[in-house]
Amino acid sequence: SVNVITCTRVSENAIEQAANKVLHLLCNLLAIPVGAIYLQAEKSIYQRVTTHGLARSNQSEISFETGVGLLGQCVKSNQAIVLSPVPSGLTIISTGLAEFSPHELIIYPVPHKNEVLAVIELAATQSLTTNQHELLIAVSDALGLHFANLQAAEHNAQLLQETKAQAAKLSASSHYARSLIEASLDPLVTISIDGMIMDVNGATEKVTGVRREELIGSDFCQYFTDPEDASRGYQQVFAQGFVTDYPLAL
Repeated sequence: SVNVITCTRVSENAIEQAANKVLHLLCNLLAIPVGAIYLQAEKSIYQRVTTHGLARSNQSEISFETGVGLLGQCVKSNQAIVLSPVPSGLTIISTGLAEFSPHELIIYPVPHKNEVLAVIELAATQSLTTNQHELLIAVSDALGLHFANLQAAEHNAQLLQETKAQAAKLSASSHYARSLIEASLDPLVTISIDGMIMDVNGATEKVTGVRREELIGSDFCQYFTDPEDASRGYQQVFAQGFVTDYPLAL
């Protein structure tokens, strides 16, 4: 049973979709009429991401804090909580399930290392057997590792999208800079602080007789009759921000 749930979960590409699939399989396997899974949204806040068997969406809490209510106590202790039988007159108080009077209430943490990533909450019409609880323990432990992997994958995907967006902005900025350089009829060269050519315009190619691809990455000073004088000139630009009346011969 654990293998079936694991294989189904791995095929999902989002943690909330995986949680939804696992909950429905688990409830069907154990004949559980009502259940819910909560995922860690922030450091001490858990958000309900999927339910099974609820007639209305407002029948359960959508979030809880660590240490608050039965769900919060489960996270704080990192231990399962089982109420069996559920005390008479108890309306599932702060468990996240309402308007339902189960015989047994089962709350299992989904741990990974020293952190609880999720909580599984089930409301059964009869007491679960020892074997069924052993299954829940095994599923919870397996889910902890795979939920962590899915969270890491989603985080990496988000970073990739941000990187692509930044690359697109840099490309647009580079294209704009190129258009400014090419707009000039005079030779223009951009150089690094160590005197290496970073970019040139078409006019520079015509004057030097060297293609842009060959100019980029080469020494700026080597194209002048007095390389040392050219070196002093560009260093003065970096030091003072500008230079005037400084003739150089190619």
